Amino acid sequence: MDSEQDLNPFAAPATPLEQPTAAKWNLRFIAKAQRLLLLSVMVSLGLLCVTFIGITGMPSWFFGYALFGGWLVAYLLRVIAVGVLATAVKFHPISRIAFVLLAMFGISVTFGLLSLLMMVFINARATRILKAQGIPVGLLGVGKKHDALIRTAQAKLDGTLLQSRGG
Repeated sequence: MDSEQDLNPFAAPATPLEQPTAAKWNLRFIAKAQRLLLLSVMVSLGLLCVTFIGITGMPSWFFGYALFGGWLVAYLLRVIAVGVLATAVKFHPISRIAFVLLAMFGISVTFGLLSLLMMVFINARATRILKAQGIPVGLLGVGKKHDALIRTAQAKLDGTLLQSRGG
C-alpha cells in the first residue's frame, strides 16, 4: 500500500535530496567571491614575506603597527571571503558556519592547516562551477576581461531556468 509507506516516518526518501542545479548559480557572484578569496590569500602571503624579510630604514614601532594592521585586514578579508564564497557555491548553512569558524581560528598552526585545506576545497568547487559554464579561471580567478563571457553564460542559465518553468 502506497499510503502506508507515505505515512511511515522511518522510510527512506523516495527522491534524492535536491542539489543546486546549474540554473541556480549566480556566476558573477561566484567569480567575485572567488577573486576575493584569492586576493586574501595573496595579501597574507605578501605579509608573510614582509614579516620574515622586514623593511629596512623604517622605525621599528611603525613597522610593528603597520604589520599588525596589515595582518588584521588580511584576517578579516579571509573570514569575509570564506563566508561569501561558501554562500555563493551554495554549501549547507552548517557547513558555511564551520568554514567561517575554521577561517576565524586559522591563526593557530593546527587550525591553519585545516583552514588552508578548507579554502582550497571551496575554491576548487567555485572553479569547477565556473569552468563547467565555459568561463576560464586563472591564478587570481576570473579576470575583468571575461565579464561579457560571464553575462552570456548567466543568460544561458537564466534562459534554461525560464524554459524549464515553461516561461
